[in-house]
Parts: sequence; structure tokens; C-alpha cells
Amino acid sequence: MYDSPNSGRTHPLRVSCTNIDYDDPNDFHVKAKNLPEVTDNNLFCELIGNIIARRVGVLTPEPAIIRITKDFVEVFADRIVHGSLIPGYGVGAEYLKPQFTPIVPPFNFTAGQLNQAVRMYAYDMLVQNPDRSNTHGRSPNCAIHANQLIAFDFEFSFNFCFLTLFGQQYDPWEICSIGLHRNHLLFQTLRDAWRDMRIDFSPFIQSLNELHQLDLAQFMQYFPSINRTHIDKIEDHMCLMIAHSAEFQDQLYRSLE
Repeated sequence: MYDSPNSGRTHPLRVSCTNIDYDDPNDFHVKAKNLPEVTDNNLFCELIGNIIARRVGVLTPEPAIIRITKDFVEVFADRIVHGSLIPGYGVGAEYLKPQFTPIVPPFNFTAGQLNQAVRMYAYDMLVQNPDRSNTHGRSPNCAIHANQLIAFDFEFSFNFCFLTLFGQQYDPWEICSIGLHRNHLLFQTLRDAWRDMRIDFSPFIQSLNELHQLDLAQFMQYFPSINRTHIDKIEDHMCLMIAHSAEFQDQLYRSLE
């Protein structure tokens, strides 16, 4: 089974994939090089962003590294509507059924969904992800599935590690100065809930502090353009955020004032 959705900036493919450890195939939404706006950097951040999000308690579709064979490209090349495919590796996110229910403001979250929203907001501030924005016309990159708030699309996580930055630089836990929070999709909802004393970032911070050493270099083989400098920047960033988790937690609360 295979199709190419007509939505989304990168036009991911829906592909039925076989895991070498299991007999039954699973469907994944797959991003791969040569699809619109997809690079090794995007793929790397999509993968590790999803992995880290899950480890700090954010609900996400299961990530996977997808091997795209020459035979697959030859058979399905004519069915690619946007961009093209080349053999190599892509990054998949489990296709969840039934389909997501898009979230539309104002959000009337259940207590459980609000707790998930808190983790999602904190995670995006942790990795400086600008891509869950309240900007008009942007995809929310999250939805309700089986009554759970699910995050997806992580390609802009750690994007700052691949950029040359100019001007004043802030410590990475100084999120109020960095300023991404006010454009976050969930900012106003969480701000209102914080005023009602219904926001608690401590479970997220506990999950952050329990993160073990991240071995990100193991993924370099799949994305040839990624170099050790990028890996070091991300690992250094995460070490700093864990070491300064108390200051980060304080900034999370301050960001909602």
C-alpha cells in the first residue's frame, strides 16, 4: 500500500513498511530526501526530535528509520506527485488510525490533555522548536487521537544548531529572552490555565533530569550531510538544559506571566 498525501509542506509519503523483527507491515508517514524542502538536517532533527520528545513524556507517533530501496524507487517513481525519491534512508512516523482530529482554538482540553499540552509546550521550549506556531496559515503540528493530544513534525527541533547566529545570544534556558513562547500555538491556553493555578511543569522537569546520555552519533550513518559539529552542539545544548533545569523551570512559569 502506498500513496502520496496532498497536504503538508514536505508532502510526506504514506508507505507500508516491514520491520525485520516483525512479520506484519505497519504504515508510516515518511519524509525522504528529494521530497519538497527535505534535507539531511531536517531528517536528523525529525528523528531525534521525536525520540527525545517521547523520552520526556510527549505523546508522539512512533518514529522509525525507513530504508528506501532502489527497487521501491523504480516501481513508485511515477506516483510521486511532489518532488522525487532517491534510494537511501528516510524518517517515518507511525500512521495512526483513526485519523487525527485537528485542534482549533479556543482549545477545550480535558485535564489529561492539558497535562499533555504542558509537556508539549515545555518540550518545544527545550529544543527551541518554532514550528508549533499560532501564526495564521501554519499547521498546528498536533492533534487529538484517541482522546490524547499528540505532537508530530519535529524537523525544526534544534534548528539553531545548523544556523550561523548573529546579535545578542542568550543562555538556552533563558526562553523569555529568546522569545519563541509568545508565538507558540498553546501559549494563550496555558497562560489562562496558569492564572487558574492549573499548570505544573515539575513532571516534565523530572523527565528531563532523568534523561540518560544521548548517543546521537549512532544516527549519523543515515544522514551523510550531518557532521560531528552538529552532534556536539545538540548534545552540549541538552547537557546545559539538564544542568540548569531549575532555571529552565522558572523560565517556563515566567513565560506564561
